[in-house]
Amino acid sequence: MPTWQCKQPEDLELVMDRLPELVVKEVAGSGGYGMLIGTERKQGRSGGVPRGIRANPANYLRSPRMSLSTCPTFVDRDIAPRHVDLRPFVLQARK
Repeated sequence: MPTWQCKQPEDLELVMDRLPELVVKEVAGSGGYGMLIGTERKQGRSGGVPRGIRANPANYLRSPRMSLSTCPTFVDRDIAPRHVDLRPFVLQARK
């Protein structure tokens, strides 16, 4: 998946112009913290992320939004689809 760094002026302007279409993450973030998914901004949940991007662009990167797969999940004694993001890593020891 392509990723662009907001510390590059041309990438920063693209991010600010297209926030509703993008996912913006903190460079050192993990687990979804410090992340802005463009559609959440329309729903008023962006917090201070857009201001933070302008204040410290080197701290953010962007990537396109992508649809996640769904998996059957137990929810309130029923089964419902939930989005999953599985990133398997395989290590193999050589003899």
